[in-house]
Amino acid sequence: MSLTWGTASHRTFVRMRSPSWSMPSTATRSNRPDPGPLQVLRLQLTAAVTLTLAVLWLVGCFGLLLPFALIKLALPFEPIRRWTAGRMDRVVGLFSGGLGRLLHWMRVGGYRLEVDGALHQDRTYLLICNHQSWVDIVYLLILHHRRIPFPRFFLKRELLWFPIIGFACWAMDFPFMRRYSSRQRAANPALAQRDLDTARKACERYRNTPVTIINYVEGTRLSRARHQAQQSPWQHLLRPRAGGIHYVMSAMGDQLAGVIDTTVVYPTPEGPGFWRFLTGAEQPVLIRMRLRPVPAGLAMEDPDSRQRAEAWINGLWDEKDADIAAMRRELPP
Repeated sequence: MSLTWGTASHRTFVRMRSPSWSMPSTATRSNRPDPGPLQVLRLQLTAAVTLTLAVLWLVGCFGLLLPFALIKLALPFEPIRRWTAGRMDRVVGLFSGGLGRLLHWMRVGGYRLEVDGALHQDRTYLLICNHQSWVDIVYLLILHHRRIPFPRFFLKRELLWFPIIGFACWAMDFPFMRRYSSRQRAANPALAQRDLDTARKACERYRNTPVTIINYVEGTRLSRARHQAQQSPWQHLLRPRAGGIHYVMSAMGDQLAGVIDTTVVYPTPEGPGFWRFLTGAEQPVLIRMRLRPVPAGLAMEDPDSRQRAEAWINGLWDEKDADIAAMRRELPP
């Protein structure tokens, strides 16, 4: 697997060669030849070995993180929280870098990355990305390493009880949202305020620490059924939700160094399942990270700010939809 670097006006390209084999094609997958029985066996063995090594690496890094998390739990004071946060960030950086090397060795997760703009590890960013698969998170974990601060996601509260990962995310100050349904919020409007309060507290906690806040503005993963149910006006995207962006920019706008507009395109239009990704069949993946300025005039106290936030994200979505169409044409047949 090879890497090629080049720079021009703060634009970086990273290319990783993918293997010549692929999984069987279907109506929703790329038009590649079906592999033979031995190649299928090779794919399944690759996935099994990659998953085993990744889990072992996760458990090992969790063992390094656990003492700092327990100190934070036992001594909930702000100086202790900041001290443990810095150490845990280093552990997670170690995990991300090691995971990237593992995928490199196993010939899994090949990608081509384009970065437009100068990114820094000591600044705070809002990262906006289209969402097609759980694999999106793996790529963002790998790509943040030595480029931008460790990313924090707004997570569903149910993930708090997920073994190892849930506790690690709590220790790393990930905000857990309850995500009430529209019917629940209509019956009890106070429920919506709870998630806003959670987001507000998280933003206040991040004010003195460089961080990358990731917001999947579509709210869920892309699927054909969801796209049709929403009657989305965009060919490759679901309708975006401006609420999260509006709140983050209002609470942290003066701290944000920019908005990282990230686009991920897989050979499979709807994105791969996690096992298919582990086989190494879903590559190369095209990723574009474009640094944009923070839009002005989105303070919460401005009564028109919500409408401006919606107009801004809709315009961004127009560009992203066109980018995805162009990037899909660059994928190998």
